[in-house]
Amino acid sequence: MSFAEDDKRNLVGLPYSLSTPVLYYNKTMLSKYGVDPQTLSTWEGVSAAAKKIKEASGNYGLYIQEPGDTWAQQSLILSNGGSIEKKVKHLLLVQRV
Repeated sequence: MSFAEDDKRNLVGLPYSLSTPVLYYNKTMLSKYGVDPQTLSTWEGVSAAAKKIKEASGNYGLYIQEPGDTWAQQSLILSNGGSIEKKVKHLLLVQRV
């Protein structure tokens, strides 16, 4: 558990889970719409590819699964300037351009 220790080996946190989120992509679709898979190494690249596919095809260029445990989505929202609202009946996500 060295990832939860400081430089003096004191326990500074106890993670409740570990995971490695992955991004799967459709090579055929990327090729069809002229997207280089190497550009998907950043969220800016993923966003640009998704917009390009959406504009060219009318279909969404990115799908993010929404499981019951939303920690991965929460990190995406918060790291991109969004916020989490509590006690709402409906949630609308708006992309800032």
